[in-house]
Amino acid sequence: MPSDIFHNMTDKLVGQTFADIDNLKADYEMAKIAALHHSRAENAIAVLSNIHDASSFIVYGRLGKHLGLSSGKDGQEVPSIWEKELIKRFHEDDIVEKLAWELQFITFVKSLPDDCRQDYYLQHVIRMKDAKDQYIYIMHRIYYLRYDNSGNVLLALCLYTIATPEQHQVGIINSLTGEKVKEVSREINLLLSDREKEVLSMIGEGKASKEIADKLCISTHTVNGHRQNILKKMGASNSTEAYNVARKLGII
Repeated sequence: MPSDIFHNMTDKLVGQTFADIDNLKADYEMAKIAALHHSRAENAIAVLSNIHDASSFIVYGRLGKHLGLSSGKDGQEVPSIWEKELIKRFHEDDIVEKLAWELQFITFVKSLPDDCRQDYYLQHVIRMKDAKDQYIYIMHRIYYLRYDNSGNVLLALCLYTIATPEQHQVGIINSLTGEKVKEVSREINLLLSDREKEVLSMIGEGKASKEIADKLCISTHTVNGHRQNILKKMGASNSTEAYNVARKLGII
């Protein structure tokens, strides 16, 4: 299941229409240095994703060794915006939570003025298996380092560190004030149309496409079209995941 979810999220991110990518290569190279320093200073796993090129620079560091992954100090390039070996260690129950936070964060930063977007980062806790196959709590932070003129993400830095008992501030954080964004942005509620929300709510009730079509007086073909649009917008691999994410986000 995790691989399907991230495959759909990849389509959502990489499928953006990008503009204003001048100096992206130079910015990526500078961000790689930052990723190396973060990994060494915080004993963090650092994943720097180049969304435009659908590639990543990964530094496992000492935490990687603790999780039974590579302990390479200099980082490595992979042809994906995700680190598959890392994803395999996520607790399955935390995957939907992670997806919901990331959708909320992407939507939130797109609603901000250009000069405010880099003031925010996302952090949440996820369970991951260590080298002994025991689940431990990991703090996952996401920083978007570069956008295009439309607010599409070009570079993203993910940091994974051991979560301490004191780390209760989970959510979207303003790095200048330390304040947490208290409400879901208005735009996240507009992610789905009213009709798509109706269809998704009925899916959550266990109704089949024909039942939904009869209830809404539309064709089964139209219902199936709504299903596909919902999956694409939510970055989910099936309707159940889309429903669970939408519930967590307060969309339905």
